[in-house]
Amino acid sequence: MHIPPLTTPKVVAVIFAVHGGMGDVGKFALAHALQMPGVTVRAVGLCASISDETLDCRHADVTLPEELDYLDSALKSISLPTARVGTAEATALIQLAVSDADAVIACVGNRQPQLERCGATGMRQVIDAMSTVGVGRLVALSSMGINTDYLPTSFIKVFWACLLRTYLRSAWKDLLSMETVVQSSNLNYVIVRPMGLSPEEPSVKSWKVLTAHGEGGLKLTISKSDVAAF
Repeated sequence: MHIPPLTTPKVVAVIFAVHGGMGDVGKFALAHALQMPGVTVRAVGLCASISDETLDCRHADVTLPEELDYLDSALKSISLPTARVGTAEATALIQLAVSDADAVIACVGNRQPQLERCGATGMRQVIDAMSTVGVGRLVALSSMGINTDYLPTSFIKVFWACLLRTYLRSAWKDLLSMETVVQSSNLNYVIVRPMGLSPEEPSVKSWKVLTAHGEGGLKLTISKSDVAAF
């Protein structure tokens, strides 16, 4: 697929999980994109279960009142259709959202132990829709501890790796599969693997990115808003 150079996107599609911290990053990405002059923003919320369909897709699990107010103010200005992941309805909504988009942001996985896994299925629907309409740029949200995250060896890294392979094994397998779906596509993609997405972490409007081994470590947690801004 030929992908022309991109400066500032004119149409951005955000596909996010309705429930979970990674989906919250998608909601903040949507809010940030809505602040960009001249950019058209489209969005679809994906529900992993029947219970998710009753949730307010504009709500995020953050504790700071100013961040909740920011989301509420930004997201009330846009239509947010939702559908169960893996359904024909979701396929149709995603394809409509990504049509003519310059770039797609997909935050469709989750890490919380109590949630049903939807990352791989949701990402497959996103990429199939992008391929159908000829959109070539994707930013995919994953997690630290999945594949090569460039973090130096530490107690936290070893502990998290053990947690992913035991208590959070379903999340680990789902996110691994999700990354495989992305990496096996012919898209121009970026996979973002953030540290802990703490509801209490305030935004500092800056971040550090590791792109190779030997570049140092990262703070244990980061705000959802700052991951989205990246």
